[in-house]
Amino acid sequence: NGEYSLSFDGVNDYIDISGVSDDLDGDTTFSIFFSANPKTASFPEGTSYVFSINGSSGGNVNILLLGLNRNGSLSIHGPNSTEFTSTASIVDNNWYNIAYTRNGSLGTLYLDGVELGTHTVIYSLSSSDYWSIGQEFDGTSVTNEYVGHIDNVSVWDRALSEQEIQNNAAGTLSGNEDGLRGYWIFNNGSDTIAYDHSGNANHGNILGATWSMYGCTDPYAGNYDSTATMDDGSCAGYPDNGGYSLQFDGTDDYVQTGLYLNNLPYTIKCTFKADANSGEQSIVDT
Repeated sequence: NGEYSLSFDGVNDYIDISGVSDDLDGDTTFSIFFSANPKTASFPEGTSYVFSINGSSGGNVNILLLGLNRNGSLSIHGPNSTEFTSTASIVDNNWYNIAYTRNGSLGTLYLDGVELGTHTVIYSLSSSDYWSIGQEFDGTSVTNEYVGHIDNVSVWDRALSEQEIQNNAAGTLSGNEDGLRGYWIFNNGSDTIAYDHSGNANHGNILGATWSMYGCTDPYAGNYDSTATMDDGSCAGYPDNGGYSLQFDGTDDYVQTGLYLNNLPYTIKCTFKADANSGEQSIVDT
């Protein structure tokens, strides 16, 4: 029904996709791929688990947890402890493609198609495992909830190559790829069912997470979409009536952009002509 993603507010929001566990019972090769747009500054705890596999035997049984941390790093948490933390980091309000593969005893974490690091696998998969997106279970309690958006989740019964991970990030799957066991694109835009587009009927349950629709969210743009809840960078069609500039008289004249860089790297470019030079004058102030 359009280009949607799911939004998580960090309060008991998650998706249960445990149906896929039957397809991966005992597997020692598999892959997970998803797109995430996090808000790490709003994480309720230091680490939010964006993807988790928990045991069903009661208590806090961790099998595999993929975490995003408030400092922007990514981590792999195994049955007993954190087994890998990246030196690379992510920045809030940007989309990233994250993948994890297991090939025998080697687990590998990728960010945007580039390997971040590995760990030695000591867990086993079972058909009774709990698979979830956006949190992890401490027994039956929802904890370490994620804040941000998630889209295009896929689970495979084989270890994808780095090239395949890069290809997945660049396009949409057909649904019948070799080894694809679950594919949730979150485009229905309503309901609480996360439909599986792999043909394996591993549909998930959406608990608390809400629908976000892509589009132009700037009301000044010619292609403004009042139904869009998440900007996709497509805004265009702003008024252009000729070659104008702005004139400032030096008395309380300025333009406020509303741009907040939040410690991001940046470059500023401008064209100016000074009519007078008396004392210190600011052209651009951050």
